[in-house]
Amino acid sequence: FAENMRELSRFLQSRGRKRTVIFQMSNRETLAYFDELERNHISFDWRWFVPYEYNSFIYPDKARQRREMRQYLLPFVKRAILEAGADSVIFNNLDVMVAFYDICRELELTIPEDLTAVAVEDYSRLQNYGDCAVSALQYPWSELGRKMVGCFLDPYFHPESIVCRPVFTERESSRRGAGNPAGIGVDIPAVSNNGVL
Repeated sequence: FAENMRELSRFLQSRGRKRTVIFQMSNRETLAYFDELERNHISFDWRWFVPYEYNSFIYPDKARQRREMRQYLLPFVKRAILEAGADSVIFNNLDVMVAFYDICRELELTIPEDLTAVAVEDYSRLQNYGDCAVSALQYPWSELGRKMVGCFLDPYFHPESIVCRPVFTERESSRRGAGNPAGIGVDIPAVSNNGVL
């Protein structure tokens, strides 16, 4: 997934977004993201970073889960956007995305007018959670499933031979935004990524 962060970072940079909120991720993803910033001579303000441990705030009571996630993220989101002037966000977790949208509503911020948003995965059940659909990388899960089933039948199978290349789908969340109120208005052709699953 490290290449996914590179791809999303490049996309945001192509839109003039260089002040991106990121959530804690794997070391490989983090290194790839910061390497991409360094290549493009973009500095990073630590206030745009949100520490988050995956599987935190998991409760059978979904209302409690959402409330506690929102409460945890609120000071970080305020710091990143209101104090440090973040102009974009990369979502790497569905629960974080839901809480982030809730906080934006509370702060009277909108995506895409105030922030450009992209996601590392296409959270199909929440494509239109906010006021707009979120631009995201889409994986060919059916194709991957077929390859995996085929692997069980191949006695010479090597797991590294399964490559899943996502395709970026731009939606409303990145067509308009901070510094581009008129919006782009044209679909971006799908761009493949060299990410490996």
